[in-house]
Amino acid sequence: MTENINAYREKIWNSVRIPVSVGDDIKELPYNPTQDQLDVHNSQARIKLITGGEGSGKSLVTAMEGFLAVPRVKLIWIAGNEYNDTDMEFEYMLDWMQQTGLLATHRGSRTNPPQYARSITGCEIVSKAVKDPVKIGSESPDLILGCEAARFDYLAYLRLRGRIARNRGSLIMSGTLEDSLSWYPEFATRWSGANPEGAKSFSIPTWSNVFKYPHEGVTVVLGDGTVIEDTCEEIQKLAAETPIDIFKERYMGVVCKPSNLVIPDFTNSVHVSEDIKFNKELNVEIAVDPGYGGAYAVLAIQKYKDQIWVIDEVYLQGYINEQVVEVCMQKPWWKNVVGGTIDIAGRQHQADRAPIEVWSEKAKIFLRSRKVNEEQGIDFLRTKLHVNPLVGHPTIVFSPYCSGIIAEMGGGKAPIKDYENVSGQLIRSGPWMRDKNLGRPIDKNNHSCKALIYYIVDMFGYVERKSETTWGKVFSRADRRELARR
Repeated sequence: MTENINAYREKIWNSVRIPVSVGDDIKELPYNPTQDQLDVHNSQARIKLITGGEGSGKSLVTAMEGFLAVPRVKLIWIAGNEYNDTDMEFEYMLDWMQQTGLLATHRGSRTNPPQYARSITGCEIVSKAVKDPVKIGSESPDLILGCEAARFDYLAYLRLRGRIARNRGSLIMSGTLEDSLSWYPEFATRWSGANPEGAKSFSIPTWSNVFKYPHEGVTVVLGDGTVIEDTCEEIQKLAAETPIDIFKERYMGVVCKPSNLVIPDFTNSVHVSEDIKFNKELNVEIAVDPGYGGAYAVLAIQKYKDQIWVIDEVYLQGYINEQVVEVCMQKPWWKNVVGGTIDIAGRQHQADRAPIEVWSEKAKIFLRSRKVNEEQGIDFLRTKLHVNPLVGHPTIVFSPYCSGIIAEMGGGKAPIKDYENVSGQLIRSGPWMRDKNLGRPIDKNNHSCKALIYYIVDMFGYVERKSETTWGKVFSRADRRELARR
């Protein structure tokens, strides 16, 4: 069986021609995969994830995975965050279908997406943009090629994974590591060894493309001791000019997760699920961290059995208290809100009413607040993210729509832009980090994390209490005065 498959592949690879730069010339050569590319083709995993250095040929190997499948499947999606992310893989496949006489019809173009092609065997190939996961089609493809998949958000991946489930289809994803913080590098690490999903990840370095970077006998030693043997002077120059972590991500396809994350315990695979959604039968509490230039964060929380479900998030930049309250009151879960917590600074009067007063007067809800020690609060949140070995899951889980707090914990892209603080300093969005020299948490990119910390400390206390805060409790004036003194 394996011999027949190999013979079929060899026949296909020898029948197509690929334009390759050889010195100053462009030559049309048969497809001749490198060993790194061959490892991808040889794998029998249904789900493959490829991290590749720039110019490593990851798009080529991804497209070839699709082309090999054309005679035996009915529907292939070529998916990108935007349509233009799919252009290279689609055009490779289109060209090879034309060369081999497999193409029956084609419509669409780079400037007029989506593109569609059909083979003489009846296989349909369709380009898809997954930036808005809600608009992903309901069909069940036999194969999905994910192009520049590191740009996908986690919800898009979950939707694509769900689309191949019915037909037991395959998902082949490739992308360049723009950084090592999101679901994509997380899964690249997770799938490099044995895993419950039966998936496999591959790393294809830039210099494996020997046509662009020929063997010149040059040995490169990086500052961390990593050795690259028999490469060329161009790779040597890149290594000398580029910081080690960026070089390893950009040219080696290697994950280099920073060591100074404040919340390093979070992973999408453990803490995020599409099952985490609003339950109409349960009360909702909110956790609020007022902000303006950075972000104003509101988490919608439900207690489900032994877990805290963060079902939604409002994460807005440049909005005042009244506007955020109005946004929250339009949410489907708002009618179930019975209370919540707020940063103790929310009691303070600035140029206007204190945030806690706005929520009380406009939304008619009372928000609890107490002083929280920063490091103790961080440690407490981290313990609630740990998987309880007795039940097999963590205490706190999140909806994939909570993109702000997921980004703050290093699991995705921030939903807000970089901004200037009151001192004119540029604040870059991203994860909550510690100062590398002092070890202290840097007070930025932490809005939803702080809101959640206030909430769980209020609910549980630093030490577990037998009696948790009662949900929906009606507080007397004496209760409120007592809470205000905390």
